[in-house]
Amino acid sequence: MEVIDIKLEEVGDDPRPLSHRRRPYTRSLGITTNDFTNSTWQQNEDSSGASIGLPEKEEIDSRSIFVGNVDYACNPEEIQQHFQSCGTVNRVTILSDIFGQPKGYAYVEFAEVDAVQNALLLNETELHGRPLRVLPKRTNIPGMKQNWGPFGYGKIPRFRRAMRYRPYY
Repeated sequence: MEVIDIKLEEVGDDPRPLSHRRRPYTRSLGITTNDFTNSTWQQNEDSSGASIGLPEKEEIDSRSIFVGNVDYACNPEEIQQHFQSCGTVNRVTILSDIFGQPKGYAYVEFAEVDAVQNALLLNETELHGRPLRVLPKRTNIPGMKQNWGPFGYGKIPRFRRAMRYRPYY
């Protein structure tokens, strides 16, 4: 019972929901692997846990790239070595689903903006036998999602069939 009381005191005043309290795997090089449940929370925090604003996110995103078609067996250290020739790598983030399996893409943050242009030259290079897709990272702006309604772009669902004549209903 005492162990439970100690754990409750540790959790204490943490405002985040339980699913966001798990920390990603982090090493001293700043290499992380996120899962789906805490990736949205981590995007809104810096390393000290303080909330960062849109200008800071834009500055970080200008130094970052998106790497698609990453092999599922690939680890952050291998991605860091692949992009080390472009510049100093601050952080490698491989996103994974709620079961801990990699999603097949990663983000690489560099120390300087010039390294992004060098990294874009590595598009279609192979890592673990798969051609990587390298693009500059885009900044998500809150509130820019298009809301098309419950059925998508049109007003009626696609699966709806024509009305049938039923004289006795």
